[in-house]
Amino acid sequence: MMAKRSLMDFPTGGRMRGLMRQPMLLMVLLIFLSFMVALVTLCFIASDLNQQEARQNRLLLEKALQTRQEVM
Repeated sequence: MMAKRSLMDFPTGGRMRGLMRQPMLLMVLLIFLSFMVALVTLCFIASDLNQQEARQNRLLLEKALQTRQEVM
């Protein structure tokens, strides 16, 4: 049979804040890390898209120059 708990067994005041503070800090840290990972990922995606666009523009410019030379 379980022993009855008295009010003295439950954390009070500063101890309760400490018990709540540690998981809250951990959750905030995890959220912050998630946002940082998302930010870095977005930066890599943006860089990759910029490189693809530059390659495509270069190819289109070369094709336009070749077409112009053929016409002349």
